[in-house]
Amino acid sequence: RYDYISMTLNHISLVPHVFFGTNCKVVLEELIASKRINYSAPFIYLIEDAFEQNNTLLNLLPLAYDDKKYFIASSESNQAAYIDAITEQIILDSKDKPQGVIAVGGSEVIQLGKAISAMLSNPGSIRDYLSAPFVNPSVYKVGLPLISCAGTEVSNFFYVKDQESQVLLRDTNNTYNYLFYDYILSESFSLASHFMPSMQSFINASVSLKSSENIISQSHVSTVKSLIKEVYLDHKEDHINNHARLLSASWYHGLLLLQYETNIVEVLASALHFVTDISENICMMLVYNKLGHLFKRDVSDFKSILKNNNFVLSTNVIKDLDSYELDLLISQVYKNDAFWESNTGKYWDNLLPKADILKLFKKL
Repeated sequence: RYDYISMTLNHISLVPHVFFGTNCKVVLEELIASKRINYSAPFIYLIEDAFEQNNTLLNLLPLAYDDKKYFIASSESNQAAYIDAITEQIILDSKDKPQGVIAVGGSEVIQLGKAISAMLSNPGSIRDYLSAPFVNPSVYKVGLPLISCAGTEVSNFFYVKDQESQVLLRDTNNTYNYLFYDYILSESFSLASHFMPSMQSFINASVSLKSSENIISQSHVSTVKSLIKEVYLDHKEDHINNHARLLSASWYHGLLLLQYETNIVEVLASALHFVTDISENICMMLVYNKLGHLFKRDVSDFKSILKNNNFVLSTNVIKDLDSYELDLLISQVYKNDAFWESNTGKYWDNLLPKADILKLFKKL
């Protein structure tokens, strides 16, 4: 079950400070020093556990005094129980309330940084805020995305999973205070590490372009698709700049997410994920790959990207589903009443009736 909880915002909350370049260590050290007003109140470093042995990265982080670092298992980082457990551990380990949170890694840990910074300022469990806004502003937070995060570092929301529910929490206080994009650090990862989140950005940009009349959004869309195609379709040779391109694509996709609206690919992919347990990114790719009649040129480019990068999507992914599971799949698609109601009479009206959706899934 997917629930979307959002606030009506008259203004978009942008990340106020962004570092984009190389050798961010000096700037990061100066920033943390300028924010440190109590030496017994630590800064908390949330680091993706894949980097636990990466001394180059760990030596970059300016830990001092009572600062603490926690290595995060990204596979469970958006689970409500995990968020509560990490928050409790940080509180128990700290003499005073932490002054800030620095999240280092990919999309899951970057989103966790928002959740932990909120929970360090608010009482109770994260479950208390799945249907109500946070009471107090978050503590100061810094994001250091090392690979493309599909824009989650820029957005003002994060996801929380609780049993079978996935809830989107949107609030202006969720926006990072500072982002550091250091593409030399990113260079230690292969371009393949960026591939899945970059495809998510490409797909969402393609769908946004089809449905948006906002000229600013359209310019962001164009930039996202252009940067990703330069890397994965044109195969530019300048390796360092390819990492810079993909981090930039993540940033521009994040700007699109500031006016986030659920799109048809996400609705279909979420239903497929619910029934099959295939990862949501792969589900998005499977669905989008079959929507050439709606996004002709972009789907053609997408197929070329997959081919040129030797990425093969699975086939016959629903062949083993019985009639009950197929009915459940279709019911999940239409469970998001707000999505279908908001699009009645608009672009999606009558384009994908239930019979056609079932046909689309059977093509997978």
